[in-house]
Amino acid sequence: MQRFVYGDDGTLRLDDEDVCLAVAEGDGEPAGGRSHVRRDLLLLRCSEAEPALSQWVFPGQSPSA
Repeated sequence: MQRFVYGDDGTLRLDDEDVCLAVAEGDGEPAGGRSHVRRDLLLLRCSEAEPALSQWVFPGQSPSA
């Protein structure tokens, strides 16, 4: 089973690996409204992932707390 952890840097990464969940680059595809777009999610090496596309913010208490 793969386990994801929420890193101190805001990344969602596979536990004990340098693999992060990131949003694909590009404009995306229209999805349900003028301001909504769909983009693929990717698993990339954290060291190679663009921070703006691989850092996640959760409302409320941090999931790692």
